[in-house]
Amino acid sequence: MRAPSAATALGAIPARAEGPGAAASAQQAPAPALRLFVAAWPPPALRTALVRWTQGLHWPAGARVEGHERWHLTLLFLGSVAADRLDAIDARLDAAARAAPAGVRARLAPWRVERWPRGLWVLAPGAAGAGPQQRGADAPAERPASPAAPPALGEWRDALARSLLEVGLPCDARPLRPHLTLARGAASAALPAPPPLPAWSLASFALVASAGGRYRTLARYAFGRGRCADRASGRGKR
Repeated sequence: MRAPSAATALGAIPARAEGPGAAASAQQAPAPALRLFVAAWPPPALRTALVRWTQGLHWPAGARVEGHERWHLTLLFLGSVAADRLDAIDARLDAAARAAPAGVRARLAPWRVERWPRGLWVLAPGAAGAGPQQRGADAPAERPASPAAPPALGEWRDALARSLLEVGLPCDARPLRPHLTLARGAASAALPAPPPLPAWSLASFALVASAGGRYRTLARYAFGRGRCADRASGRGKR
């Protein structure tokens, strides 16, 4: 049996009205919008090691530190999307997951910390032995110091973006730079290099909705297999 779609499994699309005037009412009321992105959640071993390291970090006053339950690697940002498009998105994500080549599971490691523009601190895969990387405040945000994604992963992500565009769903398809956000508004922070952290070989990704500082996983997809049948869950309560 195939796993239920994102919209069906979570009831993200309200039930249709019935009875006299239902059709007119449906035409007048636009479908609710969801703020969506496609992401991968870090594996438990990496998350545990990173929690242990970040507990000892010191951030300047006013820094907005990202809670560990919100750490994720963004693959594609869709933005505000009508809920009645969920099934179309789900079908494209399912197909992309099934067709993904083995190379998308590239090993992300070793890890280093980087300061990006506007005081954004991230953890990114980089060169072995590299220490903290800092860029000037005027450096363009679209050109971070970290290397681009492994070729197979970047090509797969670009193909997914084109697939969504074919069904009228434009998305932010800037070059993929794998990273986990640690904090925002922390330009004056001085972070040490992290200890050796576990490598991350991507095995799955998720369609995630963001609202009120909380992330909600709508559906998960395994590379090579497609949509997963396990129940989705909320993440990132703030």
